[in-house]
Amino acid sequence: MLKAVTLDVWNTILDIDMFYYRVAEYLAGLTKKPQKEITDLIHKGYKEIRYMRKLGKFSDHLIVLQSLRALSNIVGIEMGILKKAFTETITSINPQDVIIEGVINVLQELRDLGLKLATIGNVIFWPGSLTRSLLERSNIARYLEIQVYADEVGYSKPKKEIFHYTLRCLGINNPEEVLHVGDSLYEDFAGAILAHMKAALIDSARDTVVEIADGEAFIIPNIVHLPKIVRKIMSRDCET
Repeated sequence: MLKAVTLDVWNTILDIDMFYYRVAEYLAGLTKKPQKEITDLIHKGYKEIRYMRKLGKFSDHLIVLQSLRALSNIVGIEMGILKKAFTETITSINPQDVIIEGVINVLQELRDLGLKLATIGNVIFWPGSLTRSLLERSNIARYLEIQVYADEVGYSKPKKEIFHYTLRCLGINNPEEVLHVGDSLYEDFAGAILAHMKAALIDSARDTVVEIADGEAFIIPNIVHLPKIVRKIMSRDCET
């Protein structure tokens, strides 16, 4: 019986592209560098650093410091200025500008189905505490039992420990009773499967829902499709 849904944060419920655009806008005002150049370099750094993390070149406990240092070398801006830009942007941005369309309705629908909800987020350029504060300002936090961030627990996705930690916080012993949703094939989809959870990958390149392994895993075009697959899972649970 499905008891909970856990969700990735950035590019699952919050728009990372819009956030980086605003960070670049802030940095352009401080450094006089072109905003588009800064935006492109932040995205370049984001991809490179995620790959380096995948290779184990970053510590889960020191990921923010190490990532900022690496990004500083890529964009040519001092670490202190970068840290200030991320902090100021995340604390001042209008949450409605970064909430992905349909998210609030989806969360409400899942709660109405009696499911517990939680977020499981990796971090790179800013600590999880700042993302938590943004979700609180956006009112998304009121739908969540708990928010779990890699820098606070010492494990990053796809390590099974961060998934199992979240399940313990939710009071759930059987990982098969939880569906994890995210946009990363490696961090979210593979991580959830390795933790023996059900998994749903958000892939915007698709326009239809794909079911895998008799309903143990799904690929969906966007989060709006999530309630549909949740109902499908719950319906099958009732039949068995």
